[in-house]
Amino acid sequence: MKNKNTSSVKTRLLYSLAMLAVSAVVLTTASYAWFSISNQPKVEDITLTAGTFGGLTISKTNTGTFGNTVNLSTDIGNNTVLRPITTPNGKDFYKPVYGTSGKVTGVENSKVSDLTTISNKTQADGGYIASSTFYLKATGGSRSSVKVQLAAGTKVANKDSGQAAYAARIAFVLDNGTCVVFEPNADGSATGASTDQYAMASSLTTIKQSTNGKFKATSGATYSSDVSADLFEIPVDTATKVTVYIWIEGSDKDCVNEIASKVLTTSLQFTSTDLQ
Repeated sequence: MKNKNTSSVKTRLLYSLAMLAVSAVVLTTASYAWFSISNQPKVEDITLTAGTFGGLTISKTNTGTFGNTVNLSTDIGNNTVLRPITTPNGKDFYKPVYGTSGKVTGVENSKVSDLTTISNKTQADGGYIASSTFYLKATGGSRSSVKVQLAAGTKVANKDSGQAAYAARIAFVLDNGTCVVFEPNADGSATGASTDQYAMASSLTTIKQSTNGKFKATSGATYSSDVSADLFEIPVDTATKVTVYIWIEGSDKDCVNEIASKVLTTSLQFTSTDLQ
């Protein structure tokens, strides 16, 4: 009788453990806010503006004419697809893994080895990131270097009725390895958004911006500054190469089906500390 009772207890225990495992799978799957593979927003009309303060100029190439504005549409185009993707640092990106239902079930173990294979692509080509390079130069003044910031006129906006901009991220990467991640619309909220985030990017440090154009540090409580915290520092009279990556962060609570198949536009305004 004892063996029979022991066997019955073991059976119930195994059943309970099995149900616990099933519950864990369901909860893990539910924690992903990423939308399905059949929906991808697009990015259009990406313009960068420099100047107005500190003698900062911008150019598409290091040998070109430096002025106040460049447009990256020639690189990125108006059909670039932004599937959701995630990064812990703004430089190493991990693609999602989709289940048979089309929903995200995890992320790939290895990072994307060559970002050009997923950048500036159409839906058919498998696009995830909008990427381009440009050059900044500060001229004149007595300083040997200046700090570059984003002005409050910077915005990543929803071109249509969608809300894709709420989950957007932008990384600025210099050749020396410096990388700063910018989170526009940090206080925006997409319809249907949950509070769940995937751990890989949940602690990513970003320069945050509210929908009214004000900035704050990641740990700050209010939006109050007309310029962002420093992005990076560049030498005077030297063309400094910057690579920009624009993506939809799959770990953002606003990365839900309601933002999919929409179009966002980007306008970045750079400023610097006064050279005088």
